[in-house]
Amino acid sequence: MRKFKLKKQNKGLTLIETLVAISVLLIGVVFPMSIYSQSITNTRYAGDQITAYYLAQEGVEFIKYKIDTNINGGSGWMSSNLNKCTSGQNCKVDAVYGDVCFQGGPVCDNFLKVNNGLYNYVSGTQTKFKREVDIKQISTNEATITVTVFWENASGTDSVMIKENVYDWR
Repeated sequence: MRKFKLKKQNKGLTLIETLVAISVLLIGVVFPMSIYSQSITNTRYAGDQITAYYLAQEGVEFIKYKIDTNINGGSGWMSSNLNKCTSGQNCKVDAVYGDVCFQGGPVCDNFLKVNNGLYNYVSGTQTKFKREVDIKQISTNEATITVTVFWENASGTDSVMIKENVYDWR
């Protein structure tokens, strides 16, 4: 009978095997973390975009409210400082305090503030949102309201714009 002698082999990992194992481990850990990080960024951006849409719509609704109040009060439909917004004066509206701000008149801060969940220009914590209103009178009884909300984020300035036509319904 023949006897085989087993040779004792060196056991252990080579440097290349170790590097491959570490690379696989890093890919398994870093890739999910980068996806998680990107999802947080996207969630914040979506939240800012939704807030901006709501702020823009609030600006449109406030201007429509002012027009209806003017008409019901018997004054011109574009009175009570709304006519100042038709001359490119960079108007802002504060729906909480019921004010229309513009250059040369009541002036609002550049950035909206938030106080108890309500956005305004008077009191509270400053936000990153700016809201501008422009009214273009098309005829004696029709105008276009354009409300633009701007905000800063990591990639620069973003904006949301809402346009709506309004009418002197008398």
